[in-house]
Amino acid sequence: ATFFRKFQEQFHRSPNQLIKQQRLEKARELLLDTDHSLTEVAIRCGLKSASQISKCFKAVYQQSPGAFRNSHFS
Repeated sequence: ATFFRKFQEQFHRSPNQLIKQQRLEKARELLLDTDHSLTEVAIRCGLKSASQISKCFKAVYQQSPGAFRNSHFS
């Protein structure tokens, strides 16, 4: 309990939230810098599937990973 309280005081989020944020930032980077499939991006970011990364990505960035990638290359 002390760890979680100290962690939240320091980072203003839970460890799980911070890990999720880091995974999604890595996903954004991979979507922009590689032509990996969404499944491959998910795996490289520690997520289970393309559907999981799509759901998380859209909740945070208000667009699908595909739309994000396309908007930067069109």
